[in-house]
Amino acid sequence: MAEGPSPFVSGLLRRPVVTLRPPLDSCKKTGVRLEKGSRVVVVADSEGAGKLLCEQLESRGVQVLRIDARPERAEIEAALHTWAQAGNVAGLYFLPALDRSAPLSDIDLVQFRKLYRDRVLLLHGAARGLYETLNPGCFVISATRMGGQHGYGAAGAINSVGGAVTGFTKTLRRERPDLLAKAVDFEDGASAELVARALLDETERDPGAVEIGYAGGLRVTVGLEVMQAVPTDAKSPVKLDQNTVFAVTGGAGPSPWPSCAIWRLRRVARSTCSTRAPCRPRASTRCWKPWSRIARRPSARFSSTSRPKRAGPRPRRSRRSSSIWNGRPAYWKPCAGGAGGRSCLLPPGRRAGRGGHQGRGGQHPRRERTH
Repeated sequence: MAEGPSPFVSGLLRRPVVTLRPPLDSCKKTGVRLEKGSRVVVVADSEGAGKLLCEQLESRGVQVLRIDARPERAEIEAALHTWAQAGNVAGLYFLPALDRSAPLSDIDLVQFRKLYRDRVLLLHGAARGLYETLNPGCFVISATRMGGQHGYGAAGAINSVGGAVTGFTKTLRRERPDLLAKAVDFEDGASAELVARALLDETERDPGAVEIGYAGGLRVTVGLEVMQAVPTDAKSPVKLDQNTVFAVTGGAGPSPWPSCAIWRLRRVARSTCSTRAPCRPRASTRCWKPWSRIARRPSARFSSTSRPKRAGPRPRRSRRSSSIWNGRPAYWKPCAGGAGGRSCLLPPGRRAGRGGHQGRGGQHPRRERTH
């Protein structure tokens, strides 16, 4: 089988890099007007930048709601929702990620959870509290202190929990493209005066960028570079075979994506090892066979290592050995000739010894051919 062109030659592989951004004097105005009568929320930091920012906003006649404490997410959401009902809100400044913290290698789980609560969860609660009142033309600007390059510099990121704040800001911009959302990163030694002045300037100019950084006296952003050659630090590709171990995490809910990922990985591993030895399922594999029209079609046959398509609602298991199918009890029974512990879900009225078809243990004889 002929191999396709290298992804490095075709330009499919790209990596984030730090690029220069034009000065704010040369950028387009955002349309945000911080003038008398405007209402702005400032969740301040402990370094003094939030205090200076509030003073400059009040000098313009802006009504500022300053929050210095670190309340719970539900508390700040309720407080901002109530405050926003009194009038339109122009925007939100979120500055707690400017506070310096110890490296992640030097803190324990309790301290990390506190950092995460005071930064990410607090921003989430503030955004939820103002979500309905943030009309097109409003802004949400967060500030971090990760080194001025959002962690893409040679030295990496300091105060790396700020990366989650940046990610939330970018997600909010993707969800609400009509808002001005920016994540502004500063160096570790940036003064409070520089931070306050830069945040005001970023509010009024350059609506085309989301990630902005100030490092070495330059204004930078994060772009994508097309990779034309294999980088020197690239690792060799992983070969998938029957001995490969997959770790799939996340999706702690009704989302089908984790199951789809596992199914795809198992298909890759099975197709790879089929050239050497047949891949057989373990004896504990269960065969999920809902009683539906799909099971009646000959084309709906499936092996015990694949996941069939379901028609209708999925049955839920109860504490007893029965299940619920469309609000009525259904029962599990070993499939006829199903070695390896396979079992089938019998619909209401198909339980062995009770009504329905009694041949072959109470199952419909045509259902046994769906293995």
